[in-house]
Order: sequence, then C-alpha cells, then structure tokens
Amino acid sequence: RAAPPLEELVALRRDLRRILEKWSSDGSLSPRDVRALDARVSAAPVRQRVAGTGAALDVLQEPLRRDWDWVMATVATSAVELIRAGDPKRLKTCTNAGCSWMFYDTSINRSRRFCTATPCGSLTRVRRFRHSS
Repeated sequence: RAAPPLEELVALRRDLRRILEKWSSDGSLSPRDVRALDARVSAAPVRQRVAGTGAALDVLQEPLRRDWDWVMATVATSAVELIRAGDPKRLKTCTNAGCSWMFYDTSINRSRRFCTATPCGSLTRVRRFRHSS
C-alpha cells in the first residue's frame, strides 16, 4: 500500500471547503471551481459497464485502481453530487466554537446548528448553562 499523499489530501480538503462555503453562501460556482472539481473527479481512471436487465439497466463506473487518486476522486464526486442535487441553504457550518465541520441540515425547518448532537450540541448547551449560572 502506498502512503497517503498528505499534501494532496489537505489541498483537496481546502479546495472543497472553499468551493462548498461559496456554494452555500450564494448557490454559485465559478469556472475556477468547476475546473478544480473536474481535475479531482477525472484523476481516477474508471471503466464503464452495463448492469441489470430491461428497464432496470444501469451504467456503472468501476475504478481501474483503488488508490489514493480514486479515494480523492470519490470524495470530490460526492461534493459534486451534493452541489447538483442539494439545497445550498441546507449546507451549514457547526456553531460549536471548537468545531468547523460542515453538515447538511435535513431538519424540516432547517434549524439544526450543530454537526452532531453529541458532542458539539451537548458541549455548547453545557457551556451556555454554566455561563448563565
């Protein structure tokens, strides 16, 4: 197994964070953002094949190599799928001061403030309670 390319992984995280923050703020992508996503998604060679029968036919993409390029392409593809099918107003950043995770708010009234109830939500509520006491 090859060692993970840490610089590339950090760069991918930085690029996706920048792109997703911009998209969540105004729902748009710049040509630069599209090029960055395309470069990441197209970095892993894939083979297409047909599966299923009749009306249930589907075209599947299979990686030729399951290496770090494939991992990064899969992560970037997930971001593209979120942008394509998601609501930018539902992509939020956790309000816990010690956390910077982004999350997709699936609550009915779009009121979620924390990436997870535990620990971020609990920590914030405990801090608020202690501060008010």
